[in-house]
Amino acid sequence: MYSDDETRDGRRPAPRRPSHRRGGGRGWLAMGLALAVLGTAACEDPFDVDNPNNATETQLDEPASAPALVNGAQATVSRAASVIAAPYSVTTDELTWIGSRDAWNQMNFGRLDDPNNEFSDDAFDWVAQGRFMADRAIERVTTFDGEGTLEDRTDLARAYLYGGIIYTIIGDVYDDFVLPSSPTEEANPIGADNMSSVYDQAITYLTEGLSVARDEGDTELEVRLLAMRARAQHARAVWDQLNPAGSAPADPLVDVQAAVDDAQAVLGMIAGTPDWKYRFTYNSSTVPQTGNVPGFINVGFQVNQRGELQIGPDYVEVDPEDPTDIVNEGQIPGAGIILMDPIDDVPDPAVGAAIAEFIAAAEFAPFTVVSAREMHLIIAEAALAGGDDGGSGEFASHVNAVRSLDGLSDYTGPDQIDPETLLEHERRVNLYLQVRRLADHYRFDSPSSNWLSGSAALRTPGTFFPISISEIRSNPNVGG
Repeated sequence: MYSDDETRDGRRPAPRRPSHRRGGGRGWLAMGLALAVLGTAACEDPFDVDNPNNATETQLDEPASAPALVNGAQATVSRAASVIAAPYSVTTDELTWIGSRDAWNQMNFGRLDDPNNEFSDDAFDWVAQGRFMADRAIERVTTFDGEGTLEDRTDLARAYLYGGIIYTIIGDVYDDFVLPSSPTEEANPIGADNMSSVYDQAITYLTEGLSVARDEGDTELEVRLLAMRARAQHARAVWDQLNPAGSAPADPLVDVQAAVDDAQAVLGMIAGTPDWKYRFTYNSSTVPQTGNVPGFINVGFQVNQRGELQIGPDYVEVDPEDPTDIVNEGQIPGAGIILMDPIDDVPDPAVGAAIAEFIAAAEFAPFTVVSAREMHLIIAEAALAGGDDGGSGEFASHVNAVRSLDGLSDYTGPDQIDPETLLEHERRVNLYLQVRRLADHYRFDSPSSNWLSGSAALRTPGTFFPISISEIRSNPNVGG
């Protein structure tokens, strides 16, 4: 057992990121704008200043700031998604701990309810920044639009999209949250019973964004917003199933007609791209490095560079001599996969391809926000919830549309395999590392093999991350 201060195999412990909770509104805005400029280096600086960190609040009130504000929201939301994916996924069976920092192992064991955990604490700050930047971009760009000074209204649609994404992630990941209007405001927590409101806010933002995207005739943005709204509506219904936390729901299946309608609309619009994905991608500009350490400690770095985490043992076979190496690493669709497709009894090619891509991308591993595969699975689940489990109805049609993307045999009916078991498997492999698995562990009553007896994940199904210790210490309105 290594302590937090020890090294393993010559590796230094990853640096703790400083909290920006008390950095002030201007500090967060400047940081988001700096990221926006890094991510769009070829664009002209709308402020005509040498250093984007020198942008003032007055300049941010100018309509010319709209593209940078929205790009800043995109940068901080995409960063938050990749950062929170590490603690979230190691709490599921998707990743496992192999490194030197025991705080990872505590989450691996299902002990995700400790606000003092250094890695969930660190991630809370990045997510809070992403939420703040998205809300601030929406607030200011909406003002410009209302005044008739917004040059490109797709900036407003994009702002709503990023707001919808981060609010959905907050609902998927946290048991409680704070939503200050500025980083220095000591806001009250939402309250665990009210966390469904973050999904409602996400849906509102996405609906507003859809209206703008349609007015502007931007089909690509319309598809992204529709797909995200389908995902948020589905996730909101899952939240209802799992709350109050304490036991697996009697019926794990979700049937939300609005989500189905949106998913159907998306599939109609991307018919020529059957494996469509909307993803956040990263590169050396958007993830600046100091030495060999990225500017933020994302999930790709933790697995592929630092070696604190590894793909879960239910998914891959690792080299017994070196747990950082996967047998047949890099082979597609093999990649050492031991998770088998339940119909064809072959290493599942969907998760194999996802893992191989993730490993090859190293610290720049992309994050899939939403996909055509998820749209099919939302529709399939609703059909199954309605009693359609045969081999020729909506459930089979949409499950088989996903399976066909990887050349797998069709589902032909419940005599072949239990359809609920198949649905959970298809979600598991097609939504890998997309911050969906923990809720599925709970609602399908299929705990991670890593969870220990007495852990919050086993003791109280439906438990997610708490408000972290940094927020508790800095905000007197949060108990802990």
